[in-house]
Amino acid sequence: ISLDALLPEVAGYSPMDALHGVLEDLRSAEAAQYGEENGLLRVEYRETLPDGRQTVKSVLLAPETLELVAAECYLEDSLILSLEITQMEWRT
Repeated sequence: ISLDALLPEVAGYSPMDALHGVLEDLRSAEAAQYGEENGLLRVEYRETLPDGRQTVKSVLLAPETLELVAAECYLEDSLILSLEITQMEWRT
């Protein structure tokens, strides 16, 4: 996993919280929008923070396996965090 934090930390959107938050949204949140982007499935989740600011998580999934490929977090239309999954291993 590689993370790039581009703006000051926002509670719940720090690099330490990013992967967990994206996986929780995939598991239980209702998508605000979805479509296709460069051969990948794109799913967007929107949230209003307690201070009224709007956030968007844009998640890219491999269409055949639905494996997480990348995600971006936006605050008020500014990219604040980029997450790229280079390898993922599932253990049960």
